[in-house]
Amino acid sequence: MSDIAGLALTKGAVVRGIMIGSKQQMEDTTRFIGTRNLSMAVGKTFKFDRDQVVEALNYLASGQHIRKFCIDF
Repeated sequence: MSDIAGLALTKGAVVRGIMIGSKQQMEDTTRFIGTRNLSMAVGKTFKFDRDQVVEALNYLASGQHIRKFCIDF
């Protein structure tokens, strides 16, 4: 796996995250979904490498996404 964080820093990229709640809320949500065999509405998944992250950002910029997409690391 390449050093994406290092690459972002050397290129002056801006990386933004989102706050989704506390760790406890995330654990409760994960447990709730897991015990009920619910599926998440994920339209597409990308790997956590340089090419796939670039593809994910291009996908986002194109406006093609209807559902959420994930970067899997």
